[in-house]
Amino acid sequence: MMPEIPRAIRRRWKFFAATITMLVALYLIVVSPLAALFGRQSLRLDQARASLNRYATTAAKEPEVRKFAALANEVIPDSTFLEGGSDGARSASLQARLKEIGGLAGVRIQSVRSLEPFNDSGLRYLGAHLELSGTVSAVHAALAAIEENEQLLFVKNALLRMSAGALSTSTTQEPAIEAQIDVYGLVKENAGVP
Repeated sequence: MMPEIPRAIRRRWKFFAATITMLVALYLIVVSPLAALFGRQSLRLDQARASLNRYATTAAKEPEVRKFAALANEVIPDSTFLEGGSDGARSASLQARLKEIGGLAGVRIQSVRSLEPFNDSGLRYLGAHLELSGTVSAVHAALAAIEENEQLLFVKNALLRMSAGALSTSTTQEPAIEAQIDVYGLVKENAGVP
């Protein structure tokens, strides 16, 4: 027969086994999900940095763009400019185009309104303020579609924030964000500017 293990040693082994079990449970319940969350957030941050670098590169080309914009009336086709016979019609066309882009990207358009037109370096711009919400990828797709649009559209201001319910969503769902963006389009110089 095996000799009986002293009581103090059994208690130590039980304590050791309970401690190991609790540490494994703590890892599985807290540490592992947090590590996965931080990994996903790191990936999203890397994507945001890549987008920021792309936008910074585009912004650095502004002087060159302005130089070519001066030749716009001679070289660029009319489809590049906002369409319409008046500022009101052009603004409505811009708003309709933004709603269409948002719908195709899968975002929910909360509101669209006109912004004050302005002139800069001899160019006239009409704008629209757009409030939308959706998943990160849907909002990204909407912004990319605005960038790639046949008309010259520029995002002048953008405010992105996590939506109120985003923190309570499960870790498997992509979080939702809300965006407020100001988008401007070029008006052809001889298109009846007052």
